[in-house]
Amino acid sequence: MTGMTNASRIVPTTPNPSTRDTAFVVHLMAAGADLAGAATGRVEHVATGRTGRFQSADDLVRFMRDTVAALAADRR
Repeated sequence: MTGMTNASRIVPTTPNPSTRDTAFVVHLMAAGADLAGAATGRVEHVATGRTGRFQSADDLVRFMRDTVAALAADRR
């Protein structure tokens, strides 16, 4: 194994489908310099591309929950 780098030992894996189903990209919109209070922004579901905007943490969680539930219902 002489000359082998750490990168050459990495074995690519396929993500767990359930992990992909629950993956989201969240973009928080900063209101001024107060990032700690940011609760508005945009969210995208990775597996479906479905997007939404939210005005509160509750809106964000609701979007995520509804999206994952709809995906699970479609698969039944």
